[in-house]
Amino acid sequence: MSNSMLRLVTNLAAGIACAFLTSYAAVAADPLAPGGTVTGDTIVLGQTAAQSGPQAPIGASKWGLSAFIASVNAHGGVAGKKLRLISYDDGYQPAQTTALDKKLVYEDGVFAIVGSIGSPTTAAVYKVLNEAHVPLVSMGSGSPLFYQPGLKYVFPSWPIYTTDGKTMGAFVKKHFSGQPAAVIYQDDAFGKPILEGIKSELGKVDVEIPYVPSQVDFSSAVIKLKSAGIKVVMLATIATSGAQILNQMASLDYHPTRILTSSACGYGGIFDAIGSLDGAYCTAFLPPPGSADPQWAEFASAMGKYAPGHAADIYAAWGWLAGQVTYAGLEKIKGPITRDAFVAQLETLHDFDTIAGKISYSPQRHDGGCCQLLWQAKGGKWGIVPDSAFNGSAAMTK
Repeated sequence: MSNSMLRLVTNLAAGIACAFLTSYAAVAADPLAPGGTVTGDTIVLGQTAAQSGPQAPIGASKWGLSAFIASVNAHGGVAGKKLRLISYDDGYQPAQTTALDKKLVYEDGVFAIVGSIGSPTTAAVYKVLNEAHVPLVSMGSGSPLFYQPGLKYVFPSWPIYTTDGKTMGAFVKKHFSGQPAAVIYQDDAFGKPILEGIKSELGKVDVEIPYVPSQVDFSSAVIKLKSAGIKVVMLATIATSGAQILNQMASLDYHPTRILTSSACGYGGIFDAIGSLDGAYCTAFLPPPGSADPQWAEFASAMGKYAPGHAADIYAAWGWLAGQVTYAGLEKIKGPITRDAFVAQLETLHDFDTIAGKISYSPQRHDGGCCQLLWQAKGGKWGIVPDSAFNGSAAMTK
């Protein structure tokens, strides 16, 4: 190759490299997702939730959120704009959540991700969404991952899961002290913090049994607990797993005190799915289904009007809660509806009344709800256990 030709090739390569680096630097310097300002007459919200597969019951949150959005639209929307929900089925699979959230943000152009369900699924996306300045609001999870300082665009609304565990542990310590106790827990960002909260109250438990979400046979775990003489079993499980465990306990004639986490006991039809539920306890941060609580009555009425055929159950109420928090931030915006304006208004909410009680945010803390209590199953319905409230505010400062 001649010297002139070599110089030409070298200069061309250098020019291409320079152009590439300039382009890459521009992308790196502007990582924000599109759609940061609402320009049309619709505010589009995105959600992922299992709506098929073994964890499908928790996907009922879609209908509660849809009912809330329909109710808002029936009353004029927000600043003359209607709300629209795009909800995708992620099957409780983190890889699916990642792909679907990318689609929601970069193809569907959603303004925010609202009411998505699941700790392992949300754990797969929360950092990316935060870095892209896409608000992630009222996810169906209390994992401590989402309560860390510095997550400006992440707004949990549930009590942190350690509060869930502390509520269980404090109740066992008060009413079943000295009895052999065990925990069956989902071995991930959902179950581990609940186990941690239980142990922080009790010091220890006699048996700990982890499981993975895909597990369907718990007979060996139940046999182990029965053989060990365990009298109190706490279940840090989601809906399907909890039902399988309790039904296998009944089939093996094993009848310990049973305490479920709130994620396992709120779906419609639970009393049909679990034939031996009477006497079982459940942690809760929402009114029990059928409650006369005004917030619950409003939710149930809207479900009947805007989501007929879908039960006004706890899982649907998760979606309603997400809608309440989202609307509270949106309707306070004066001027252009931008993601940063939305975040700024959410951070002004103080003792905001929701179906889950009062929620407060600030620029420094996005803690969500503080407290839990216990229900007990009696005669085919849930009732609140007197003197069972637990304030988890201290847990969130650790």
